[in-house]
Amino acid sequence: MVRRKPAGQRHVTEDELAARLGSALRAARLAQNIDQLTLARQAGVSETALRNLESGGGTVRTLIRVIRALGREGWLDSVRP
Repeated sequence: MVRRKPAGQRHVTEDELAARLGSALRAARLAQNIDQLTLARQAGVSETALRNLESGGGTVRTLIRVIRALGREGWLDSVRP
């Protein structure tokens, strides 16, 4: 089944979606008053990996670790089959 976007809506690129996700993770971190180094340690990732994730890069494994460290596993529910 092919989903069509409503007329007048532009396609959001993968880069834009990645940037939005990174921004949401950064906002969640800041809302909890956690610095990057602390969250990286809690998540078991490098500070560079966290910086990359917040900038729209990174890996799925890093994403999952950071989401768990932020206590936001519920975010993953929206992508479960």
